[in-house]
Amino acid sequence: MNPKTKFADWVAYKVEPKNLNGLNKQRVWREDPKLKPEYSFSPKDYEGGNKACGYDRGHQAPLANFSNNQHADQTNYLSNITPQMSKLNRGAWKRLEDKERLLAKKNKGEVYVFTGTYYTGKPMCQLPKARLQHTVPNGYWKIIILKNGKNVSHANFKFQQEETDNDYCNHSTTIEEINRLTNIKFPINNLTSSNSLLEKLGCN
Repeated sequence: MNPKTKFADWVAYKVEPKNLNGLNKQRVWREDPKLKPEYSFSPKDYEGGNKACGYDRGHQAPLANFSNNQHADQTNYLSNITPQMSKLNRGAWKRLEDKERLLAKKNKGEVYVFTGTYYTGKPMCQLPKARLQHTVPNGYWKIIILKNGKNVSHANFKFQQEETDNDYCNHSTTIEEINRLTNIKFPINNLTSSNSLLEKLGCN
């Protein structure tokens, strides 16, 4: 959790078929019990965010990826949530999440995902009822990794908050660009996305 922005800089998770297609899809927003109140949003902090700013409560680790896991409700902790523009959350971002689940179902390898926020300094609409000083992300990134034995491939994406293009394939980027935006150095040698993995994700 970033103490300045009040949102997670990144999260990581494994996409496993056994955790998918369950019935545990209720969105009951909760404060993260492991965080002190001065670092944790409450459900009331997000009230009015959609009307005033057009925000959804956007999951970083998707609830649907753990809907058949007994701990699925932890994805609704507000430490896993950011104010994400509805058009992005319900558009290209959701479509890419759908594809990462499909990738895990159809391939024998292991699927890992890193995802997070980035900031450019451009002011964003603030949550009108938030009690904490915060900085809303200007955008998001995602790295999808497919590990099959010793073979490892990855696909990288970057989205602006105000993105209206529903085709996630148009937002392929490099590890170098994600490093630049986040100051997080990922230990991945090949900087560009794997064409074969992009194809598996539906990008021709």
